Amino acid sequence: MTRMFVCSVALWTTASYPAEQASERCPEQLVKLERERAAWSRFSVEWTDTVPGRPIPRRHTTSRYAGDDAIMVIHGDDEGTVGRDRNGNIRECDFGPDVTLARPGEFWHVPARGSVDHFARQTKGGLVYDLRTLGLTYVNSLNNVSEALRTDDVAMASPRKYEVSRDGDIETVSAITDYGKITWRLDSVRGGLPVRVTLERDGRVIHEARSSLRRFGDVWFPDRVEFYSGGREPIQIVEVHSIAINQPDMKTGFKPEDVGLDCGTYVMSYDDKGFVGPRQWTGASLVPPEEFDRRLKAGELQWGASFLAKRASQAPSSARGAAGTSGSSTSVAQPDQLGAASPNRRLTEWEEYTAEFVRRHALLDEQAQKAWQVCRRCQTDAREYLAAHRAELKTIETRIAALRSTDPSEAREGALVGADSDYTRLLKRLDDIFETRLKPDLEKIPTRAQRHAVDEAQKSHAP
Repeated sequence: MTRMFVCSVALWTTASYPAEQASERCPEQLVKLERERAAWSRFSVEWTDTVPGRPIPRRHTTSRYAGDDAIMVIHGDDEGTVGRDRNGNIRECDFGPDVTLARPGEFWHVPARGSVDHFARQTKGGLVYDLRTLGLTYVNSLNNVSEALRTDDVAMASPRKYEVSRDGDIETVSAITDYGKITWRLDSVRGGLPVRVTLERDGRVIHEARSSLRRFGDVWFPDRVEFYSGGREPIQIVEVHSIAINQPDMKTGFKPEDVGLDCGTYVMSYDDKGFVGPRQWTGASLVPPEEFDRRLKAGELQWGASFLAKRASQAPSSARGAAGTSGSSTSVAQPDQLGAASPNRRLTEWEEYTAEFVRRHALLDEQAQKAWQVCRRCQTDAREYLAAHRAELKTIETRIAALRSTDPSEAREGALVGADSDYTRLLKRLDDIFETRLKPDLEKIPTRAQRHAVDEAQKSHAP
């Protein structure tokens, strides 16, 4: 059906307004689109995308751009969830937002319900759509405007030859290579924007974008784009709710602090070769934890206020109550006062244990990947357990908070001991996962030679 439609349009257009002679020069129609969109150095958009078959089919997102920097905030569905478990159930860790900061050469990621210890930095592999290209290409593009309009899917494609024709208000531009043909159908009345973009190979449309256009202020922009991949049903639908372009209050660049990093934040760091190890943010750079501790003790660094506040909010109530009963909101507990019993903190300690295990055994890339797969599986099971017992944990935390607010007495102290015991009993499952699964599964990964090297190193450092 689609193939017949494409052929009939091509014949009709050629008959009514012959195509210009093929040229390797990019047509003015595309140059104009490139020039206009590239000028949107500061841009933000509120949008929703629907992907059939995804665990969260429809989700809301905010994207902000500042030059080559971008921040994508996935808010999740109408319930605020950004993911589900393998059975489709909502877990505590599935509530948004999920945040990514992309800058040239690096990506910072804050997962949904991430603790202060769950940031990650990597030098490649980040995924941030550039919505400034929306409607200009046959896919929702990760490239910038120039790359999206001028770059083909394969580097070995022959140089493009362009053809231009017109039928009424619709101008048709085609870019032809030995790889295939990209065709833009541009509405000259609505800003010269595409209403349809296709990629054809061997006379068959294999990718397609269909756009409806409307004015956002003085600018034409798609308010809905449907993406197809050879079938009759769209594989992704993007709906745009609002946009803002080059406003005076918009930033000209983004920093890690714009997605929540503060002095003391733990970050899992990766480079082009793989996992580097846990690091801490000083406010200017990432350093190994031992260097951070040394500079902290020397007075060169101080814990960030937002880091401490978030860390405190993630500790159990029994730990937070240690701040006293004065009701003061200005005193902030230090990290070592916030309670090792915090579920989020325990799962972070599993990451630290895994990172140290990888370093100590000098695991190779493939081995390190297996180690982190073990860690992630254990964390997933732990989070599912916590989600299943969320109500019980919350009840105990509320009970502890109420007891902490009363005057000290022998009866209160006895009740607190009982409540803490109940809390510890519920969290014992996490200890079991760590001792019976994480640790033994990691021990299966090193070779005999790697284990021997660790034993010898320990003997050499023995007193």
